[in-house]
Amino acid sequence: QFAVPILESEFTVMQAISGAHALRVFQDSEIKPTTVMVAEGLPLVSEVQVANLLSRLAIEAKTGIPSFWLVTDNSRVAPDVARHFTGIIRRSFVPDTFVAELRRTLLRGSSPVEKLRKHLRDEGSKWMVTGTRQTLGVMSGQDVETVATGGRKITDGVAGRIVLTGETEKLHVLIACNRGDAERLASKVLRREATLDTGALDVFGEFSNTIGGRARAALLERDFDLHISLPEIDKSCTMKDTDKEWDAASWFKTANGDTFFVSLWLEERTDISSGLAVGDFDPFAALEVAGAPVPAAGAAGSGGASEGGASDSDVDDALF
Repeated sequence: QFAVPILESEFTVMQAISGAHALRVFQDSEIKPTTVMVAEGLPLVSEVQVANLLSRLAIEAKTGIPSFWLVTDNSRVAPDVARHFTGIIRRSFVPDTFVAELRRTLLRGSSPVEKLRKHLRDEGSKWMVTGTRQTLGVMSGQDVETVATGGRKITDGVAGRIVLTGETEKLHVLIACNRGDAERLASKVLRREATLDTGALDVFGEFSNTIGGRARAALLERDFDLHISLPEIDKSCTMKDTDKEWDAASWFKTANGDTFFVSLWLEERTDISSGLAVGDFDPFAALEVAGAPVPAAGAAGSGGASEGGASDSDVDDALF
């Protein structure tokens, strides 16, 4: 029950005290749940039967079939059981352990940070590569190609960092290259010889600012509204492209061989509270509203009840 407040930060939670009760609750709901957590070892109506029968009810109601999550104490689940479920959640009666498991499984991708990370890892490289090739191509007046990461390094370089921040997320946009590459790019833009002390640093700063701005615009188009910082420039950058596990990264090479590294790295802000905390929860109060219509939910519990009347130990066989 200590997990319910965590789930309520993302879902409206409905609870059922048995498999049969879960079917009645689902059928009576005006707005059908989209996520169902089912405890392993339900009596009379098994966890697999619950998943199959709820799927049939969803089809009859012409709504989407929910995602089903199996909550279990076991370290292994038989394949013929597991295939009926979106995923497996390991139950623990240690609050911090179970909350961590929920965030690793059911809640993964539901927080703003995880949603953004999933987008960056699935789609971020596409718009990052397009934006960087276009920007670098215009500034250098050359064709630009991508070069795979994996062992390349910058030994005497310059780096620019733009930080995009939301309420809970902080996205670092890193642009880096060797000193000579930055100076040759600046010479192209300024149409004169340039060093870091004679204009190249300003050009590199504008390059970094443009890449950061394009990243913000690309994310805004995808409903991630982040605030952008001014570029921070490091004039003595030394790094390898394997220094971090980037959320997206690529090298870019101009026609004359100059190379530039651009990467995206997301972290959760540490200067604020996430607002997710384990609090007290009254299971009997929650059962009083178990029949209310809700749009989505999730949870699981002891799984030791009979199909008959509910005693204190009957609570929590199947939760929505």
